[in-house]
Amino acid sequence: MLAYIEGKIKAHGTHFVVLNTTGGVGYLIYLPPRLIKGEKLALFVYHYQTEKSDALYGFSDFRERELFEQLLKVQGLGPKGAMALLSLYQPKELIQIIEKADLGKIEATPGIGKKTARKILADLAGEIVLDKKEDKVLEEALKSLGFKQNEIQTSFDFLTGKEKTLQEKLTKILKGVGKNG
Repeated sequence: MLAYIEGKIKAHGTHFVVLNTTGGVGYLIYLPPRLIKGEKLALFVYHYQTEKSDALYGFSDFRERELFEQLLKVQGLGPKGAMALLSLYQPKELIQIIEKADLGKIEATPGIGKKTARKILADLAGEIVLDKKEDKVLEEALKSLGFKQNEIQTSFDFLTGKEKTLQEKLTKILKGVGKNG
């Protein structure tokens, strides 16, 4: 299964890119507009496939991809609606909106009506945690190692989601930083 892709932007629109990989293959990937910057992109992707649809959706990191998957579990919310939410709000902001049950902000998303907005809040309230307590401990560990706040935030991009323990996450981040910096 395809989970990560990087390459040069061959073409783009408001909500999509055609990403040309080193092998010469171009992938059409739908993504939040905030991610379309520069000439190259590295994305975590989600392959959405049904009888009527087959599409790739791109994200800045694995945690954003996980949030997209959680949104897809809401009955009546498809990938376009989930992507609309992630296009309008940063992942952390969207999580806070859901935690605060801010119906108005969910309804303000193009393509999402009152019924779907209520369903999102009902289904996901209290469900979207994304290891916040563990992330705080991990942040403190990285601070004690001399990481600056902006470095800490970007270091989470090295996590793939397969790490189960705090130790595995810290090791993965340190190896990733070592390779890239």
